[in-house]
Amino acid sequence: MKRWKLVVVLLVIITLSSPFLFDYILKAKRNHFIKDTFGFNKKEFKVLKETDSHRGFHGDGDYVLILDCSENKEKALEYTKEWKILPLTENLQLLMYGGEKEDHFYNYNLADASNIPEIKNGYYYFYDRYANSKDTKDDTNIFRGSFNFSLALYDLDTDIMYLLEFDT
Repeated sequence: MKRWKLVVVLLVIITLSSPFLFDYILKAKRNHFIKDTFGFNKKEFKVLKETDSHRGFHGDGDYVLILDCSENKEKALEYTKEWKILPLTENLQLLMYGGEKEDHFYNYNLADASNIPEIKNGYYYFYDRYANSKDTKDDTNIFRGSFNFSLALYDLDTDIMYLLEFDT
């Protein structure tokens, strides 16, 4: 009888702690992805905003990270030296801010939904996480049935870094 009670108590503890453990594993995985892909560690900067809506069906959702880099500007500039200079490509501009191309209107406005302003002076890094992507840094074929990409932006005028992961 004592064994049975012990097993039940252990199962209850495991059941109650598993969501927290799962959340911890996901955060650690994301931190490694950010470091490996974009080259920076978010702990080196002040986090102004961090939201994640990936709790949806098949991992759909977005992750937004906004960092204040003003106290560690030299480090931020070191991390972004391999990034591309703004402006964004036409495709990324359409995704982030909307617009029209070849008689098609694009109303994604991901920047507005993520509180990312239009940045004129800075750097960006695009990473296509689509499973069949041949070049993870190329956005040429971004308009397809689903989106799985990450985009980091660094504003030189405000020393703010933005990261958006978008999955549909």
